[in-house]
Amino acid sequence: MAGPLLFIVDFAVLVFALFCLLRFLLHLAGANFYSPIVNSIMRITDPVLQPIRKMLPVSQRLDLASLLATLVLETISVCIRVMHAGIVDIFPLWAYVWNGAISAVQMAIWVYLVAILASVIMSWVAPNVYSPLAEIAKQLADPFLAPIRKFLPPMAGFDFSPMLGMLVLLMANSYIIPLIRFTPQLAT
Repeated sequence: MAGPLLFIVDFAVLVFALFCLLRFLLHLAGANFYSPIVNSIMRITDPVLQPIRKMLPVSQRLDLASLLATLVLETISVCIRVMHAGIVDIFPLWAYVWNGAISAVQMAIWVYLVAILASVIMSWVAPNVYSPLAEIAKQLADPFLAPIRKFLPPMAGFDFSPMLGMLVLLMANSYIIPLIRFTPQLAT
């Protein structure tokens, strides 16, 4: 498969994996499913997730079908990137699945970073204006920031938990993810 075609296929797989991950995280956060954005994400992912749901039904807070679809799609994306890089070594199957899971965690980190940043900006720019995007960002960010707010309550009316939460996420993305990702140099 040619380079540009692999790139396009990988991009499509990653976008759909993002939708599946968003569906999982929104369900986990207890988001408003009547929101037009959440409803659109559900309609986009339903054709793939409905057959999986027959095996993995949704529990109260866990949508395991969305999580499984995200992991499978991220593993496929890792395989596509390895093919695109022209690496001829054959890695064990677990390495592809592991890196797919790590890529899904990394994507979740970026989703939370964007959600925190969007909720902070919207609280500054338009604090009393309803926006479906602001509502989703807040619904995603608040469960992640809740434990940090217990540790670091607001001081003088300022909430520093988004800064600390973003710092933790950025450090995890920069220092922990590279350590646990399977790389060809480690496979000896």
